[in-house]
Amino acid sequence: MAGYTARVNQWNRFDLKWRKALKKHGLEYFHAKEHWQLPFAVNAVKIPDDNLLFGFVAKLREDDYKKFYRAGPWGGKAQPDSMYGLCFRYCLSFVLQQTLLEVQNRDLVLNFVVEEGHPNQGAPGEILSQLKRKNISGVSEFLGSAATGEKKKSPGLQAADGLAFGAWHMEHGNVPLGIVAPDVPVSDLQGKSQLKAPIFRCDIDERELRVFQNGYFAHVDFRRQFGRKKPEGG
Repeated sequence: MAGYTARVNQWNRFDLKWRKALKKHGLEYFHAKEHWQLPFAVNAVKIPDDNLLFGFVAKLREDDYKKFYRAGPWGGKAQPDSMYGLCFRYCLSFVLQQTLLEVQNRDLVLNFVVEEGHPNQGAPGEILSQLKRKNISGVSEFLGSAATGEKKKSPGLQAADGLAFGAWHMEHGNVPLGIVAPDVPVSDLQGKSQLKAPIFRCDIDERELRVFQNGYFAHVDFRRQFGRKKPEGG
């Protein structure tokens, strides 16, 4: 899973320049698998780098997902996320962490647009709703919505597709995606990263999967124990 993060005014500027570049190259939209050999694919890399805040790529191996997450004692109300849902949950956590470094006054609402057509496209909206209902301090108050969009009509989704496609090829071509350390404001990376809008690699490994799994069951156990307590005076 891959995507970009930016402020609203940055997205507006990016959309304008992306559509202008598409028109210049005689394209209605960009799809990496179809158009990766066209000149636009090379020129398009510069547009998000010049106009957006940062990008991210989440990598989750199916074998790790099954062994370290899905193999838990699931059942009843304890239902695991799909690989898609888990990737989104991880990306949400990372994007929130990183954007809070950029927005010092905490005047922040995170909204997401995910590509329509995926079997689990409803997972992001449900995850956001769950987190907002839990009213988690430092998390819930910053969460907005997750809308679905059509890739052919959304420059942001087209750029995310290109990022995912490029990252996949670098990984499978034995050229690993460069790692940029998190917990560092983007402004502090100027001159240290080759990109103006740095790309963060998020590798969801055994440790991360166990954290998600253990955290879920700890929460379920807490709710179970809390539910058994009788109200005072009862």
